[in-house]
Parts: sequence; C-alpha cells; structure tokens
Amino acid sequence: MAIFTLVVALSISIVAAGYSIIGLMAIFASAPIAIATMGIVLEVGKLVTASWLYNNWKRAPLFLKSYLTIAVVVLMLITSMGIFGFLSKAHIDQNAPSMNTSARIDSLNVQIDREQKVISRNNKILDQLDKSIESYIDLNYISRGLDKREEQTEERARLQSEINESGSRVAEIETERFELEQTIRDIELEVGPIRYIAELVYGESTEEVLESAVRVLYFFLYLCLTHWQYCY
Repeated sequence: MAIFTLVVALSISIVAAGYSIIGLMAIFASAPIAIATMGIVLEVGKLVTASWLYNNWKRAPLFLKSYLTIAVVVLMLITSMGIFGFLSKAHIDQNAPSMNTSARIDSLNVQIDREQKVISRNNKILDQLDKSIESYIDLNYISRGLDKREEQTEERARLQSEINESGSRVAEIETERFELEQTIRDIELEVGPIRYIAELVYGESTEEVLESAVRVLYFFLYLCLTHWQYCY
C-alpha cells in the first residue's frame, strides 16, 4: 500500500508539473525553452522543499520553516497558474475553430445579402419596365408598346443575366455556409458535456453560463492536480 501510495502521489505530481510547465510555456510563448527549464527546476524544488519540511518540521527553526512554507505556497500558486493557462489554452483551441467559422459564416451572410439586393433591385427595374409597357397597352397603343419592349430587349437581357449570376452565387454561398454550419454543429457536439453540466448547475446553457461552468471546472481540476498531491 505504501508503494502504491507513492506511485499515485508521484503520478499526480508529474502530471501537475507537466501541465503547469506546458501552461506556463503557453502564457510566456516568446521564451518556451527558458520557461520550460524554469518550470522544471521550480517543480523539483517545490517537491523537495515540501518533503524536507515534512521530515524536519519539528527540528527546523521557526524562521526557516516560515520561509520555506511561504516558498512552497508561492510555488503552488505558480503551478496553479500554469495549469490554469494549460486548461485555458485547451479551451480556447477547442473554441477557436468555431469562432473562425462563425466569422466566416457572417461574411458569407453579408455576401448573400449583397447578391439578394442585386436580384431585388433588378427585379424591381424589370417590374417598372413591364409597367411602362402595360401603360401603352392600357391606352390601346399596342404597337407602341411592342416597339418599346423591343427597345428594352438588351436592357432586359442584361438585368436577367445579372439576376441569374447572383442567384448562382447565392446558391454556391449557401452551400458553403451549410458546410460551415455543419462544422459548428460538430464542434458543439464536442462541448456537449459541458453544456449539460451548465444546464444542471445553472438551469441554462448560454455562452456566458458555459464560460462560467468551464471556469468552475478549471478551478476543481487544477485544485486537484496541484493540492491533492500534498495529501500523500
């Protein structure tokens, strides 16, 4: 049982240290090697200091115990910050494709609106041309109406061509938008568990509530990884 407890404690310590170092490297991304080296040294120093305090608590002077205890607490906070950085980066990386895809969908919606305005404007012009022909017919000037329509042939063809081109572009853009929306739906399936947790705790799953639920999970995860190891 003692060996098993030692293995579990070391496993928690190694995992916590690894996550903390990766998180610190993500926070200070401009100097990853230096941060990794510093993180490894600090983690080893923290474990050695905590072990020394445990074995020499009764014999060590009060000043030394106080200083080393404060040092361990500070190192625990650094470990916690690193783990929080690791978990935050993981969450951001998970949501980044969704954010980029949403931005792309918004851009496609703008393009669709623009093309639909072209279609609407050209249809309105065609309606006005039809009304001008109908006015001749209403006055029994049928031949003049037919002549007028003949004069409008080129203009009507241009307008109809623009309508057809815009309609084709709208169809292509809507197909692309559907594929992007499917991507977002797939991403939402990946975050489905946290959505259920948010609904269980808060009764709803809005974006603000989801972020709050994620932060709560962050807290419990790094609390477990950085503090439970000392219970052993």
